[in-house]
Amino acid sequence: MIVMDLERHLTISYVMNRMAPVIIGSDGSEAYIRAIYQAVGVPLSGERAGVGGR
Repeated sequence: MIVMDLERHLTISYVMNRMAPVIIGSDGSEAYIRAIYQAVGVPLSGERAGVGGR
């Protein structure tokens, strides 16, 4: 999976070591992406910088 966030000049790549039985993404890959955005202090939709979670 590759995520290119052009607005924030951020690219994230993720390769699973075991394929999941879903077509697009998984809970693990979503958690990984959220953790990266939190680590760099970028808020995701509905979140404030530095505060993770759903």
